[in-house]
Amino acid sequence: MAAMGAQGAWLGTLWMAARDNHTPWALLQRLIASTSEDTLITRAHSGKPCRVVRSDWIDAWNEPGAPEPLGMPLQQVLTGDVFASIHEHDDPRLIYEAAGESVFAIERETTVAAQVQRLVDDMDPAWDRLQRMTTAEPHGAATAIAVIRRVRPLTGSSACRSRGRRKR
Repeated sequence: MAAMGAQGAWLGTLWMAARDNHTPWALLQRLIASTSEDTLITRAHSGKPCRVVRSDWIDAWNEPGAPEPLGMPLQQVLTGDVFASIHEHDDPRLIYEAAGESVFAIERETTVAAQVQRLVDDMDPAWDRLQRMTTAEPHGAATAIAVIRRVRPLTGSSACRSRGRRKR
């Protein structure tokens, strides 16, 4: 991402697969099995729009006749004990968590160190390609900018969804 001009990235979902995070077993299994299509934006979690990985609990809030979620912070006041209980009991049907569309990249339990190394390993080849483009070609900088402009639309949510249909 940095090699393509990103100044930062939101990687919260990535860390939920790390042993260091102590993610409940049922949630980890849900994350591993999920694709981007298994996430949805709901107000049921906190009262404000939030992308979560689906579960029976979240789906129940979308059923006909279900009450509208309260605004923030009242929704969390209402459901906070239930959320804590779902996690404490590690209920595979009900457990959920805020999770981005990048959930498709969670393949197994890992560690923070391994995740950081993977980010570096994935960035190095892209960085090398951009450096070669800017030094080897007479108009290398213009070519690099053109590549970034072509790639940037691929980083939006539709690309995440299309890549999220399968696990690697």
